[in-house]
Amino acid sequence: MLQLLYMKKVAPLFLIVLLFPSLAKCGGSFNKRITRDFTADQVNSISLKHYSSDSKNEESINTDKDYEIFRIYDCFREEVVNSVSLLAYETSLDFCIETYEIEFTLKDLTTSLIKYYVYDHTKGTVVYEDGLAYSFYGNAKYETFTYLKEYFNSNKELYSIYINGDEDAFIDQNFKNNSYLYDEIVTFEIRPFMDVSTYIYINNELLKGTPSSNSSNTIYTFKMPKHDVVIHVTHDEFYLDHEYKFKDIFPKFSDEFIASIKEISTTQSYIGTQKLEKDSVQYSKSPTDINNISSLFNESFVKATANDIDGGTSFEYCFINDDYEFKVLFLNGLLVYQNFASYQLFKPVNESVESLIIKDPYLVLSKFSSTLINSYDIFTNDGKNTKYGSFSYLYDIQFKESATSISIDKCKYYIDILFGKLYIYDNLTFVFNDVTYVIEKGSDFSKIR
Repeated sequence: MLQLLYMKKVAPLFLIVLLFPSLAKCGGSFNKRITRDFTADQVNSISLKHYSSDSKNEESINTDKDYEIFRIYDCFREEVVNSVSLLAYETSLDFCIETYEIEFTLKDLTTSLIKYYVYDHTKGTVVYEDGLAYSFYGNAKYETFTYLKEYFNSNKELYSIYINGDEDAFIDQNFKNNSYLYDEIVTFEIRPFMDVSTYIYINNELLKGTPSSNSSNTIYTFKMPKHDVVIHVTHDEFYLDHEYKFKDIFPKFSDEFIASIKEISTTQSYIGTQKLEKDSVQYSKSPTDINNISSLFNESFVKATANDIDGGTSFEYCFINDDYEFKVLFLNGLLVYQNFASYQLFKPVNESVESLIIKDPYLVLSKFSSTLINSYDIFTNDGKNTKYGSFSYLYDIQFKESATSISIDKCKYYIDILFGKLYIYDNLTFVFNDVTYVIEKGSDFSKIR
């Protein structure tokens, strides 16, 4: 996954490779390779402590910088050891020419601690976090700290490039094999990957590319800074762990669309439970409700992780204007972003989803009963109960309580909806349970057949 480059003072790093075929002649049979079970880009920070018998002094390096992490990781990425673990070993500084204690803190907050005791140029012991210890060839770590310290403290003129991610995306990888001067122009080309966008980050800063004039590739250019560079290649547009505005996640919510919203709806559902409650659906055209729910657009979000969501509550918000309706889904309070190439969850920084509620909703008959059927007969309200026609859209009407009260004896027709009679006054007005309602949206009683 990673290709790491070395420069100048790299002799200590190559010893393990050069001497490996004849290590058995150097005081032991070193025939087992132990490699870290995480990659450099999974490391959030490194703490390295070192003791030298020459200086009788303990020094340390602590860093969370990508290019320094990659350099240190490469020095401690693996060991070639004797295949038989040690039951006893020496840890006293009196017996050591050098000691190393390195702690990797990963981005998931787990840690990995490894200790090295270098007794001389041919002998050493490495101790892992689980307590297992092995012999290793001493020169494999000899003066590694000196190399790192000089590397980080020197005003070196040349800097290296590291690649993290899809290396096959690069058209010409020769640039990775060179070192660059400060302010030197670095150019590389990325081939497209199906219909998925590719994002390039230079030390966690997004790098914009330009289309190639003679192909479908994208050309990227940057100036070499005064340090090594990590180029991250990813298809995740939300690669960085920082705050995102709502419109960063959903650009389709433009200022023009937000200003044109005329109606909103919310749907609350249960996820993977055995509850019998129906989805709770509410609608509103109230400017107060629209402004309240639209405060979501000003919210900031951070990336979130969750196990498989097999229980809890979902909220779906639907924003409607004359031409479009856009829906936004929250699962257990986490905003969901999904397309054919990505599934992401985001946590609101400040606002609780449960606080974004409709306070002046339309009503729907399904609020009163879950037994609505597809079609109902209409009868005259004149004492004769003569069938007048049928109506198939009760589930579709959305209504509010009327400021005017109408008695049922002024209504011409009624529908028996099992849990009560709904009396029809005109195409938009009806009475139910002695309360008068006015239809605001959906079907009306002009569709009686």
